[in-house]
Amino acid sequence: MAVGIYLNGNNPNTNSFIYKWQNNHFVQVQAIATQGAHGVTIFHTSGQLYLAFASNSISGGVKAPSKVYKWINSQFVAIQSLPSSYAHRIHSFKVNGHTFLARTNYLNNGSPNTNSIINKWNGTAFTKFQAIQTRGAVSFQSLVINGETYLTVGNHKDVSTGYKTYSVIYKATGAQFTKYQELSTVGAFELHPFSYKGEMYLIVLNYWDGNNYNVNSEIYKWV
Repeated sequence: MAVGIYLNGNNPNTNSFIYKWQNNHFVQVQAIATQGAHGVTIFHTSGQLYLAFASNSISGGVKAPSKVYKWINSQFVAIQSLPSSYAHRIHSFKVNGHTFLARTNYLNNGSPNTNSIINKWNGTAFTKFQAIQTRGAVSFQSLVINGETYLTVGNHKDVSTGYKTYSVIYKATGAQFTKYQELSTVGAFELHPFSYKGEMYLIVLNYWDGNNYNVNSEIYKWV
């Protein structure tokens, strides 16, 4: 189990932790120095185990990169840094046997209207695959329906329309992800897919409308 720690007091430069299940409880086996860890994903590719943290802070006046780690000699070792801009989430998924790593960039030069990045594993490292225009992006989640892969992006805030904006569902179509559907959201914090009795659903967690937190969240069904 990986636990990302965002702040220690007011300090984003703190440790995140790896735990292992032993004797009916989790035992800490590693501390990893992170910078405002705001999301974590663990995945296998090429027969190896990897982990990545999304970094949501500035260190020494520079935006902290999100880092990828590989399991080597019973511990996670950093192998790659990915440029990030206040990354909120990082999500690993596969399409037709290829491994992707998507991370949300929340702000760039004070604006929420910026690109979030999808990287693709080339066998030794992640390389840039596609930049997606996002609006204060806070979540990436993938889902498979009828053999097709979709990627949901939760957008929190737009520079012109504020918190009443659109979150987006993309579809994997060959050499890129293309926009498939827009959902009206209000300060969205998460889009979470799940299946129940053979049907696919999507929960949209709306957080804030600019004035209060008493806003409805919604559940969508694939039809």
